[in-house]
Amino acid sequence: MVRTLYALSDLKETSFGQPRPRHGLKLLWWFAHECVWIDNGRMIARCNPANEDFGFHRFHNGGGLLPYANLPYYEVGNLNTTDSLPDYVTKNYTGYSDNSNADRIIASFDSRLNRFDSIYVTQHSDQSNFDQNHTYRISLDLLKEIKRIVSNMVRTLYALSDLKETSFGQPHPRHGLNLLWWFAHECVRIDNCRMIARCNPANGPFGFHRFYNVGRLLPYTHLPYYEVGNLNTTDSLPDYVTENDTRWSYESNTDRIVVSFDSRLNRRRMPRLRTLKKLAHLRDTEFGQGYPRHGLILLWWFADECIEFDDDGNMIPLYDPKRRNFGFHPFHNSEGILPDTGLPYYEIGNLHHPGKMPHYVTKNYDSDVRESNADRIVVSVGSDCDGKWLDRIYVTHHLGQGCFDVNSTFHISKGLIEIIQNMEWSDFIGEVKIQQRRNRRGRR
Repeated sequence: MVRTLYALSDLKETSFGQPRPRHGLKLLWWFAHECVWIDNGRMIARCNPANEDFGFHRFHNGGGLLPYANLPYYEVGNLNTTDSLPDYVTKNYTGYSDNSNADRIIASFDSRLNRFDSIYVTQHSDQSNFDQNHTYRISLDLLKEIKRIVSNMVRTLYALSDLKETSFGQPHPRHGLNLLWWFAHECVRIDNCRMIARCNPANGPFGFHRFYNVGRLLPYTHLPYYEVGNLNTTDSLPDYVTENDTRWSYESNTDRIVVSFDSRLNRRRMPRLRTLKKLAHLRDTEFGQGYPRHGLILLWWFADECIEFDDDGNMIPLYDPKRRNFGFHPFHNSEGILPDTGLPYYEIGNLHHPGKMPHYVTKNYDSDVRESNADRIVVSVGSDCDGKWLDRIYVTHHLGQGCFDVNSTFHISKGLIEIIQNMEWSDFIGEVKIQQRRNRRGRR
């Protein structure tokens, strides 16, 4: 029967992975930190052994080394057959038939649920067989304990006091602390201990770009790394992050955030947005309805003053959104409320920063009344050598703190834009405004 190890003291007692040049302890530390994350007592795989990541391959348990299982076993750690394990695991490997390649991890893997069921460590007794007397099961508690151990390569920070101790982002004019606060609030949401991206680094929002880890600054991973924070290459980070950038001071642009990103696990089901083709459709949505909301006058002004149709029926912007006329600014679709088309989005309608928007659009704005600044228009912009066009137009409802209501987000068809363009304001509002119902009792 295979012994189960419940604590580091149990592991130490077995002498697994010891002495040098054996690699088993480093292999186990790597596996715990890079191949598994624990979710409500389940060991979720961060790699796919069936795809032979990191040299994983099937272990057929022909000699009955491990208990019978309905799930397949996979083995990892053979330094003869992989070059994808990190240097700190492989650096003592001699290439000869000695103890530098004796240790292995074997795990049973449920591909349907993408999780490990059981994890074992073992060692070779000769070149082809494993030692039954030095084979151990790693308990969930021990795995958790190993994950809490800080590597001598990259320190893990668990509390604000740890962050303060590092002096990261300090002193002035460094921007790292503001950058980290922004990232935590605007780029990530936590869902059942999982860090869900609110933007897609692969699309380059906020200046995100690939970090290739050439010098092995960070642990090896099968996921791509992305970097953000270079103030020389982006103008889309908020002012409170960039305000101390002097351009001539190296220290004002030294800090970065680097993340590994799994785009496969971050996909969201795209909402089916309703397309509005008639004034009646717009009225039914109640978009911009009720004082002091400004959405209807914003849409009428935008259709009348900012768009013209060319001979091919394309919507041509009379003002380039990239130039930020009338308060236009990039919309990063962080919550995924709009389709990912590969075209940049731009937002307009924030009366905190209205640019030169006309008074009849802004007149009901009150900084103390959130609904007076709740409505937005978002456009996707296509371009080629012949110019730019508006690919799609959406209206939406801003909930505050950078959040938008997907249930109040609608696609405005070209046909509806043309209808609005051919109407005076009074006629337009007469058609779409919802009339307040009279008191049933009437006036006496």
